[in-house]
Amino acid sequence: MFIMSLRVNTTFKKILSLLLFLSLIGVIILFSINKNYNKQTQSKFDTAISLNGKTNKDRINFFKQFGWETASEPCEINDVSIPQKFDDVIEGYNELQKKQKLDLSKYKGKIVKHYSYEITNYPKHPENIRGNLLVYENQIIASDICSLELDGFMHEVCLNN
Repeated sequence: MFIMSLRVNTTFKKILSLLLFLSLIGVIILFSINKNYNKQTQSKFDTAISLNGKTNKDRINFFKQFGWETASEPCEINDVSIPQKFDDVIEGYNELQKKQKLDLSKYKGKIVKHYSYEITNYPKHPENIRGNLLVYENQIIASDICSLELDGFMHEVCLNN
């Protein structure tokens, strides 16, 4: 049997206690900063000026509130049917919408308007970027930013902020 004992002087105990206390304060500050950051980034979409999509100006302002600049007119307008049953592709798109506090499942079977705008200020991509909106009864029910390139991308409108 082997027994070991360690004697720690008072100064060492005080330093150790101080380090432990400072570490605890640091963890509390980090959690607080992270919590505030998450609230700020999450609330950017929650506090959208409006989901009103009635006029061209309303739709352009929707993008502007997230920092996106668009062409003055949509480059494409068409009717889109939201399927009654979602396949994997539509489910994936709806997951993107849910990140923005939107949900297409309420609109299954509905015919909606699709507006596509050229985004003119996307970083490192001066062209072939579109901002898309789905509008039902003058309310924006879905939105995304996407690239038209072969190896393109799609993400939420609020990523720019």
